[in-house]
Amino acid sequence: MPDVTQPNCLSTSLAWLMAQAGGAAADIGVEADSPAGVDPALVLWRKWIAAFGEAERLCRRQQRLERLLIESVGFPYIDVTVPGEARTARVSTPDEVDGLHGDRPDFAVPRSEAQAALAEQRRAWDDLDAQLGYSHAKIAETDAFATQEEAADVLWSVPACSVAGTVAKLHAILLIGDGDGSSDEFPWPQICAVMTDLIGIGNDDLRA
Repeated sequence: MPDVTQPNCLSTSLAWLMAQAGGAAADIGVEADSPAGVDPALVLWRKWIAAFGEAERLCRRQQRLERLLIESVGFPYIDVTVPGEARTARVSTPDEVDGLHGDRPDFAVPRSEAQAALAEQRRAWDDLDAQLGYSHAKIAETDAFATQEEAADVLWSVPACSVAGTVAKLHAILLIGDGDGSSDEFPWPQICAVMTDLIGIGNDDLRA
């Protein structure tokens, strides 16, 4: 097996952990012993990594739909000239428009025009949102990240009882904290080094 060093730390440790987990189902209960004697922490890691992957997938989907919305109709706000001043302000709600113009009669026309422009922009955003399913995608993303965080909390709470279970926890910390495993700032390279040591110990134990 290649050395677990950056930038391949995450990919090689992931492959090693999957090999240690073998065919253990991700829905094995924490309280139950796996037939293969798999560390409960490793089982929980598999649940977490599945939740993490789903959250990342939904995040990319939400970002793609948001980009499409913005490129197609722009953001759901408008820039309006502040009455009596040589500057503009960004508004996204009718109340913000009213706050800028107040109730002065001489501002009635620009206030009405700004309200109409904002309503049109909001309507364009909402119509395309409904077609694309952006709001639903955003809710799904939020729920998925909450599920991932809950799975991580359970993983942290259960003691590892093997080298593989310990590596699994470190892998989760690295993936959450560093993302692609490319940072050279403390403590991410050091965590990779510890994972390398532990995987080496684990491989020695398997050969013993």
